[in-house]
Amino acid sequence: MLGFGIALMRQRASVWALLCLVSLADMAPCSGAEDGELTTRWTVLHAPARRARGTSPLPENSVVKNLPELKFQGPEKGHPFLLGEFAADGDWCLVDGGIQLKEGKHAALRLANAVNFELEGSIAVKDFGGLFLLCGWNNPDAKGYCIQNIQLKQSDAPWYICEMEGTTAVSGTNQKFSQVEWKKLQPVKITVKEQKLTIQIGTAKLMNEESLANYGGGDIILGVHDTRYGPRPIRIESLRIRLPE
Repeated sequence: MLGFGIALMRQRASVWALLCLVSLADMAPCSGAEDGELTTRWTVLHAPARRARGTSPLPENSVVKNLPELKFQGPEKGHPFLLGEFAADGDWCLVDGGIQLKEGKHAALRLANAVNFELEGSIAVKDFGGLFLLCGWNNPDAKGYCIQNIQLKQSDAPWYICEMEGTTAVSGTNQKFSQVEWKKLQPVKITVKEQKLTIQIGTAKLMNEESLANYGGGDIILGVHDTRYGPRPIRIESLRIRLPE
């Protein structure tokens, strides 16, 4: 797992210039991601650290937080690949400046708290396994949503979305909406605006203004979960958030 960061080091400089996702001019952090009051100005969740070397814990003042106590029931109990029973047992850390899993098979990161938001960054993935994004988590007065992606060895890479009520997926709502492989380092853009969801990975738009019925905002959580192939190795190179314009 730690070799993941080393394998990306040579790639990073040239790819970074091409992606142009987090310009140095925009890197003035603000408190919006922590206190839930986002503005149309970018809040940096994780900035690139090109000169960083070695492994270290996430800084105590980091906006992005480990969620070691997170538990929830996904839509497919007992499934070998799709989300079922989730109980965090992993830990995220910094490896050569990027955020990646240090240990464990189920792990999650709280990114921010928001209703409408535009989240974008540069994230690398490899191999096989499962990853997910929770939107509207921990809001007792509205529904949340879980988006998950599974990379299978048969080159099948389905994406699913399901409704969440509290800590439990709503039965019968898990739906496949795309089949796009996410390989290597890619620009990622996820927008929620007026109860509509848009997801773009690289040049592929997976979902365009998909309706999120009864969505009311809440925590935004990114995570990986165990599958027959283990969790999906991911690495966050950069990440930022703001209100949609």
